[in-house]
Amino acid sequence: MSYSLKNVLLITAAWTCVVYVMLALIASQSELFLDSNFLSNFHMSDAITFWTPWQTWDAQGYLQLAQQWYGAEHGLHAYYPLFPALIFAIQSILPVPHLVIGFFIVNVCFFASVILLYQLVQQRFGDRTAFWSVVMLQAFPTAFFFHLFYTESLFLFLILLLFWGLQKQKLRVVIIAALLLPLARAQGVLLIVPTLYVVTRKWNSSFNTRKRFVLYIVAGFGAGFLLYLGIMYASTGSISSGFDAQQLYTSQYSIQQLFHPLQWLANTWGPQHWSLAHLPGNSSLDRVWCITFVLLLIGIYKTLPREWFIFTALVGLITAFSGNLMSFPRFTLPLFPLAVFIAVYCKRNTCLAITAVFLSASQLALLIMHARNMWVA
Repeated sequence: MSYSLKNVLLITAAWTCVVYVMLALIASQSELFLDSNFLSNFHMSDAITFWTPWQTWDAQGYLQLAQQWYGAEHGLHAYYPLFPALIFAIQSILPVPHLVIGFFIVNVCFFASVILLYQLVQQRFGDRTAFWSVVMLQAFPTAFFFHLFYTESLFLFLILLLFWGLQKQKLRVVIIAALLLPLARAQGVLLIVPTLYVVTRKWNSSFNTRKRFVLYIVAGFGAGFLLYLGIMYASTGSISSGFDAQQLYTSQYSIQQLFHPLQWLANTWGPQHWSLAHLPGNSSLDRVWCITFVLLLIGIYKTLPREWFIFTALVGLITAFSGNLMSFPRFTLPLFPLAVFIAVYCKRNTCLAITAVFLSASQLALLIMHARNMWVA
């Protein structure tokens, strides 16, 4: 069996086609689409067409921002600006529908992420682990979001670009990623912690040089975060509008919840929150995955580079503790060390193949639910 990057890319292309074919098949059966779910949430048009299942839930918000930017719809202030800004920038040059450009961006980002992840893991663990790491990443039950009109693939690309730059000790690449991460998602600013860990403890340079690098990197993350606040102020009149808008959603993500752990436990882990119906904010699936995630962290700590553990634990746990676990299986998608650990831990290809098949089958089931406009993540 060949573990080459070429085969990895072929598998990625094949699975991407499977996702889109499955989505197209569901979209062609209009009677399967749950109009009520679509019309009861934010949407730009009441018309239900073949393309509606391709742009449900958060995709409607990003489309609105790409076309009209931030406005009176306060709920959209919770969305981060990088993805819609990229769509707007490309559309201003190429007269192509915003939806098409968005799908182009997510796929370019994902294929670039595959290459970066393969190279990162290959350098540390070899071809076999690199191959299976990418397979496991794509097989995860909610990984179809990498191919949809969402920010998962963009955020993953920036994370891997950052770690690739750290591993290669390329300061400019690290600073570019540091500048863009806070514009892509709220958790982006947290990447400053593993970044500073690597630069101060693993880069081969003098103390004074590393100190200067630290200032550059802090400036990069700081500039990205300040740019985000500036965009929100210029667009909405308030630097806190994005944070305030989070409270309009069922998830109610807020950093303030970190200071009220008992309240978080009561609001997240009570018996009423273990719904088998996978309801937003009350799904047993989200809670089972959170427990599994914590257990996987133990393995990541023991087997993977320390900066990868810091990144996974920091982003994953703060995401969990700052909300009610709504969409947790999707928010943890970009935490690539989870996939790498499975590839390292399982020594037999048969075990990895069976795991990948099981996870992929689960992914197709969830994709069908999403295409019908049922809540997934």
